[in-house]
Amino acid sequence: MNRTLTQKPGFTLIELLVVVAIIAVLVAMLLPALSMARSQARTLLCLSNMRQIATANVLYQNANNDYYVPGYTSGGHAPWGWVDYPARLNPYLSKPEQVQGTEPKSIWVCPADWIVNSPCSGRFAYYDGSNHHYLSYGIHKARDMAYYKEGYGICSSVGTGLRKAGDINSPSSFLMFVDTPWDRRQIYWIKGINSSGGCYTLHRDRYINLVAADCHAVVEPGFIPLGGCWDLAPSWFIDK
Repeated sequence: MNRTLTQKPGFTLIELLVVVAIIAVLVAMLLPALSMARSQARTLLCLSNMRQIATANVLYQNANNDYYVPGYTSGGHAPWGWVDYPARLNPYLSKPEQVQGTEPKSIWVCPADWIVNSPCSGRFAYYDGSNHHYLSYGIHKARDMAYYKEGYGICSSVGTGLRKAGDINSPSSFLMFVDTPWDRRQIYWIKGINSSGGCYTLHRDRYINLVAADCHAVVEPGFIPLGGCWDLAPSWFIDK
């Protein structure tokens, strides 16, 4: 008995090209969404870091007569002679992290901070009295005592100008900690240039994460003052 072998029809070149084109379109549609999701995840993790820092500050206040943590204090080993604010808050964190070397994965590092997270980064921004560590967040400090008396900053210079929680009139709109550029441990407003010199717009669409003096974390849009860098609105820097 003769059997007739039948060959199943395959895909034509046109059909394959159509399938490839459809896949390419789907990938092009999905990649921006995935990128946005990753960006939002980094922003949320940064906000989580800031909330933990704010909680540590509350515990610090409970142990220090309600005073906010100073930006830095005298002490530490030569040649620096100071200790920066993260070292004062580390004992009050649930999992204190003193990160050294080339692995900046700590509460003090924003996951969106591409400079710190770069493999070739040599950026170390805070000093604990013995070593330097990675840091993405700056404390709101008055430029000097004159600024401090006008209502700028939660702290001023070494050993002077420390505010208590009860001293602040509008804690929900007064800056405490913020994303900061490069190696800025402190950030302060300068009236002459109408700018702080620039906060760090690490997050999508030029947004800046911050913690207010009442310890709530928020995402704020950045703006460019005349002739300045990306910054927060001036109202965040003065207590009214």
